Amino acid sequence: MKKVLRIIGCVAILFAAAIFVLRGVMGISFVMGDKTFYPPAGYFLSADADSFSFVVLSDTGSQNRTLQGLVRDARNKFNPKFILHLGDLVVYRNIEHMYWMMDELDDKLKGIPLYLVPGNHDVKKKKGTDKTLYERVFGPRYYWFGYGNTLFIGLDSSTKEIDENQWTFFERVMQRVRPGFRHVILFTHIPPVAPDDHPQHTLNADAVERMNQMLKKYPVDAIFTGHVHYYSEQKFAGIPLYTTPPSGQYFVGPVHKFGYLVVNVDSQGVHVQNMYSDRKKSSEWWDILFVDLVLTNKVRWIAGIILLVGLLIWLSGQKWLRFSMKRAK
Repeated sequence: MKKVLRIIGCVAILFAAAIFVLRGVMGISFVMGDKTFYPPAGYFLSADADSFSFVVLSDTGSQNRTLQGLVRDARNKFNPKFILHLGDLVVYRNIEHMYWMMDELDDKLKGIPLYLVPGNHDVKKKKGTDKTLYERVFGPRYYWFGYGNTLFIGLDSSTKEIDENQWTFFERVMQRVRPGFRHVILFTHIPPVAPDDHPQHTLNADAVERMNQMLKKYPVDAIFTGHVHYYSEQKFAGIPLYTTPPSGQYFVGPVHKFGYLVVNVDSQGVHVQNMYSDRKKSSEWWDILFVDLVLTNKVRWIAGIILLVGLLIWLSGQKWLRFSMKRAK
């Protein structure tokens, strides 16, 4: 019986050790990669471009294969100059998971830049929020850049609020940078208004009012948001507002299909086309096992418990322990 206990204990110890090693190696392999996903904050890109197209995606929820398929479709059909992702790339705030998603996506982009803003799933934890991991992987949470004749401004609405620092930033950009561009596009995760059947999927009331004030003072050509999980066209402060269909998370609304937006910009304005896809919700089973499970923070606690139990079982099977207990009596 003692021998059996020693074997069981050793197996448990080795299993826990393997989990720790695997988690560490996979985490290091993603974090030590030489890829960078920072947006071109403050840069003027392709200043001579009078017309161009880009793609908007949102709400992936770690469904890497679904996102890769949509990116491949958009790249092959429209050859966009860049892609905006409006948040909720992952399910939970985990730096290895963020690197893994981008590492998986990198070869499908084929050199097309991908610029992100955070969603609620990218920053939330059990109690409150933490945006430091997002910033380590993706850089600034709000920023501007110029492409051709268009100014792009991304804001962080991941907590259903847009703080006053961001509005100070927005006002400064509109005053100092805006005059050099024909069009302005604002993009963020959570919309100020949503379809009537999902009023809860919006910014807080104070944030909505503040956005309304700022956009009345500094209007833009279009607003792009995610979070609602289905495509809609509305107006806010007299400005066209588009919510993006999901690229992996659950469906809401009448059309249960993943999709993306194709946006064409020219001298006449901003033209938006919604593109649905027949791709299914999918993540590779190998990744589910070794990323969705192995890289979760809970795994460290589970492995620690297995290690402790294994040690106790192993100790209970030691002959010297039995001998020491008899002498103590």
